[in-house]
Amino acid sequence: MTKACRGDLIAVSRISHSYVKAQARVDSERVELGTITSITLDGIAKAWIPCSSNTPRALDRRIEAWKILEAARLDTDAVLAMARGRRWRPDLPAGANPMPFGSEQELRAAIRPYLRLHIANLPWANQ
Repeated sequence: MTKACRGDLIAVSRISHSYVKAQARVDSERVELGTITSITLDGIAKAWIPCSSNTPRALDRRIEAWKILEAARLDTDAVLAMARGRRWRPDLPAGANPMPFGSEQELRAAIRPYLRLHIANLPWANQ
């Protein structure tokens, strides 16, 4: 398990269920991106600030799942700006109420351009 640090990004996932009489249950996932503000001594995230707000929220293990995105591996400012720029409709102002990601795969595809490559992780050839 990855230990969290203040300032790391966090992807918080919630699954909601819609019920309609005489029809099958429909599940939908929302993944919100934010910044970790509080951790336990063991390195477990306790609170976070979503990119859509300035108010910290407590994490609830019963209804939320989350993944830690280490700040050293990403350009965090650029990722948060990208997440704030997602809109429900093109005519809405950017950052007013950002649209969450529809799945973890969608989030991964969106942050791929912001990954930092470290020299230590690059393959070297002897010359």
